[in-house]
Amino acid sequence: MATKFNGDPLPRFEMKPKPKAHDDDEATLRLKSKNVHVIWDWNNAPIPSGYDMSTLFTKIQQGLQTLDPALTINTVVASGDLYMLDINEADAEARYQILDKDDRVKTFNVPSREVTCDACRKSFPRCNHEEDDEYTRHAILAREMMILNFNHPPPCYLLLISGDKKFDTSLSFMASRGYKVLLSSPDGDTSLRQHSQEFWLWQKLILGEGPSTQESK
Repeated sequence: MATKFNGDPLPRFEMKPKPKAHDDDEATLRLKSKNVHVIWDWNNAPIPSGYDMSTLFTKIQQGLQTLDPALTINTVVASGDLYMLDINEADAEARYQILDKDDRVKTFNVPSREVTCDACRKSFPRCNHEEDDEYTRHAILAREMMILNFNHPPPCYLLLISGDKKFDTSLSFMASRGYKVLLSSPDGDTSLRQHSQEFWLWQKLILGEGPSTQESK
């Protein structure tokens, strides 16, 4: 029996093990590992006219959950020309507003380059240095992947929605960092598939369908 210095007995108490400091961190890590961060190049993967834009991310998440029911869209970065969202300008603007009101979504409107002057109709040469332009949708989305690497490090999922081969280096880097890379594209033959663990045809994913079979690679 333990005693005080004055000789009185100390009350008995039980030593309870302290909770491990990393228990909550492990639980949080497991939860975050099911987060999906979406990078969407809508010029390269457009939405069909007449599609209900308000259901887009619900359908995408349904498609993802055919792979793993725990997968959840956490963030979305979307870039492209506003007027590529629909052939009708008013509908394109309405779709953009739907994106803009979603707290998960960060949008970048990158207008396509004009090749003629609206006033005099004089032609201008096309710019052939798009890869060097920091304001192209590709450069913006590639930069956002680097930011994602700092703000939401793996383990988690990255879903790239594009078939543009310019993303090859960025996607390879994200895979090397430990992201579980998922890919969706209108083109099943895109070379980007070499970096992805699973692939969806874009026209199937927006309907909530599962990934393509290995035989389609």
